[in-house]
Amino acid sequence: MPDWLPKELTLQTGYALCAGLGIVVVVLQLLLGLFGGDDGDPSDGDFDFEGDGGLDVLTVRGIASFLTVFGLVGWIGTLEGWPRPVSLIAALVSGILVLLSVALILRMQRRLSSTGTVVASRAVGSVGRVYLRIPAAKGGVGKVTVEIQGRTAEYSAFTKGRELTTGTDVRVVRMTTPGTFEVAPLEENP
Repeated sequence: MPDWLPKELTLQTGYALCAGLGIVVVVLQLLLGLFGGDDGDPSDGDFDFEGDGGLDVLTVRGIASFLTVFGLVGWIGTLEGWPRPVSLIAALVSGILVLLSVALILRMQRRLSSTGTVVASRAVGSVGRVYLRIPAAKGGVGKVTVEIQGRTAEYSAFTKGRELTTGTDVRVVRMTTPGTFEVAPLEENP
């Protein structure tokens, strides 16, 4: 046994070691996250306990949080003179609650992630404005600006009707190719 460990390993010492180990892992993860050692993916190096759509319970963050709270509650319980079974049950229940809380938080974090890619087909049906003149009766291509997914995007556009001058409000009718849309003047749409 290492010299820094007590000769007799008591329950209180076991709780303190669990808390210490958990705190060290949590602090290391925090430091790695702050200094770029972690890409922010909550599932890296984790084990999926319930499969897709379930809670990722057995994660490094979850286990470290469990150890920290389990150790601290158990250690405080023994300091306060709680009977061994009471301190053990309180420590286990507290640790499990924290483990499940961390799993729920990580699940919500994953749901918040987004690629940020604008999907052009979502412009169909939306209102836009002619940026560059669009010739009449499919006589050429102009440009329209449309707001999609909270961003303003510019696309090539043509019309089957009359010429559409710059500044005319239009409705996107359909997408013919990626980045090219058929548009119609807004006043012609119901």
